[in-house]
Amino acid sequence: MHRIIALGIILAVTLFIPALRHQAIPGPTIVSADPALSGAKFFEPQNGSFSGSGLGNLGTPPTNHNFSTGGAATGTPPANYDFASGDFTSWTLTGSPTIQGSSPAFYAQLASGQKVKSSAFTVASDAQTIGVDVGSTSGGYDIYVNVYSGASYTTLTQKY
Repeated sequence: MHRIIALGIILAVTLFIPALRHQAIPGPTIVSADPALSGAKFFEPQNGSFSGSGLGNLGTPPTNHNFSTGGAATGTPPANYDFASGDFTSWTLTGSPTIQGSSPAFYAQLASGQKVKSSAFTVASDAQTIGVDVGSTSGGYDIYVNVYSGASYTTLTQKY
């Protein structure tokens, strides 16, 4: 008896499924029309093309503003700034950093908490940047560049 009821249910479901498969399902209605223009005027900011035309002079640009001349050293760097002596002559040390490499590419190797401080020097008035080369042999590091300024070099500015 249970087999006959189960067979009847299976037969009813089997007959019902094909009927569902053939029913048409309506798709989305696609509407297309040209958008109506609002009549607003096109906005272009002054000098949006960066051409500068029509705006007049904006002042005198700095020397080499267009990078037509490559960068060059300016002023006098601190003594032994590149460790060319192969040691820390003219440098103040915290901890025990070491000099690595060979001429002409010496560099200071610092471990955690170690510091090197150059002798005092005056940055040239025409300098635009100061470069510090940094590298790491491990996954990451924190570096701080301390800039001391003022009459007796007591004002500290720390850069990360």
